Amino acid sequence: MWRDLLSIRAGGLSVLEPSDLLAAFVRALLDGGKVALASTYLAGPDADLPPLPPAMTEQLVVSVASHLLKGATSLDHPSIGRARSILMLARPDSKVNECLSGQG
Repeated sequence: MWRDLLSIRAGGLSVLEPSDLLAAFVRALLDGGKVALASTYLAGPDADLPPLPPAMTEQLVVSVASHLLKGATSLDHPSIGRARSILMLARPDSKVNECLSGQG
């Protein structure tokens, strides 16, 4: 699917920045619960496209996790664990991971 999006972009949507397209694709994966697959794409889907910038990655995972947390009806709601796994996708040296590890 990622390669199809790149083909569409090359065919007429060249105004879209590759990083913005990648961020939207990863957001869709995360919204669909495909955290492991999203992690692969965050690392850089292929040699022609570098990984998302750290700030963009952090903003993306915080946004998706925040949406999940707002939908949680209790502290044991499944979306809490899913949000935590999404937040873990942020870079190890990010403020997000500092908070998750109890250091921030």
